[in-house]
Amino acid sequence: MISTRLRFWLLPLVLIHLFLFGVKAGWTEDERISALTVEMDPQGEILVSARLIQAIQGRVANDIQHGIPKDLFYYVLLMKRQEAWFDEELLDKTIKYSVQYDVLKKLYRVYIRDEKGVSDRLVENFQEVLDLISKIDNARIADIKILKPKETYYVRVKAQMKVSRLPFYLKYVLFFIPVLELDTPWADSAPFYAGTVR
Repeated sequence: MISTRLRFWLLPLVLIHLFLFGVKAGWTEDERISALTVEMDPQGEILVSARLIQAIQGRVANDIQHGIPKDLFYYVLLMKRQEAWFDEELLDKTIKYSVQYDVLKKLYRVYIRDEKGVSDRLVENFQEVLDLISKIDNARIADIKILKPKETYYVRVKAQMKVSRLPFYLKYVLFFIPVLELDTPWADSAPFYAGTVR
């Protein structure tokens, strides 16, 4: 049984969370990973590409255009199928896009952190930002040599968007609440074998 005192504090915190970050169904149902493909480049690297449908919309787009920075993460897992047991995660990679609008210069700065390191680009309009961050394009995740013949593999991808920095007054009030503004379900690639990745 929840005490009266705890209920007194819990209800306002839940309402603040719903007001600031939205009801979960509102920010998960429409965003999906699509066009997930796995290929191999001539150097023997496994490459992954995918698109995020409706990466930024509504209040999140408005926040960015008012200078509030956002971080978009793509999580990529290389999985090995195992019969009669949980599939094994062989490795994971994270690709991060950080977006911030400079209201004085009227330019968007997009930082990209991937396996190559960190780079940044200045972008003039919001549609270019969307085009840039709404995909991962031939991301190198592993050497083909880690795949064993006769084993079945697949790649899983999901995306999450978070506020880069919370306003000072919210850091302590909402420190225990995950600040997710987008959280897609996992998307799985078609299964493949060492000899079938092209």
